[in-house]
Amino acid sequence: MKKILKITAYFISTVIVLGIILAASLYFYYRPTDPKTMTLDAPNGQVIITSDSFGIPHILALKDDNDAYYALGYMHERDRLRPAPLEERTFAALRRRLADQRAQRGRASSLNSTSSARTW
Repeated sequence: MKKILKITAYFISTVIVLGIILAASLYFYYRPTDPKTMTLDAPNGQVIITSDSFGIPHILALKDDNDAYYALGYMHERDRLRPAPLEERTFAALRRRLADQRAQRGRASSLNSTSSARTW
């Protein structure tokens, strides 16, 4: 009976320690960063883009709304450029696979197109 209690105590303490380590690692991985400010030269004037501690951009156009739209497009493209190479490789693999399937279908249809192979 004492052995079972001892094993249970070790198991519970191990789970608690692992939980604390997991919580600490998640905190340090997802902790908010310092806010960042950048200035962008838009077509009609300057735009100030401030990212808050969670990385959400706040756009302030100094002249007109078109500059704000320009900055919004800039921020979308900046965030999108990170996964672009992966998407390109995935799309290239899909094109190769489709081309191979078309080539195989073309070979199969050319074999079946002979008049002697047809039976009606």
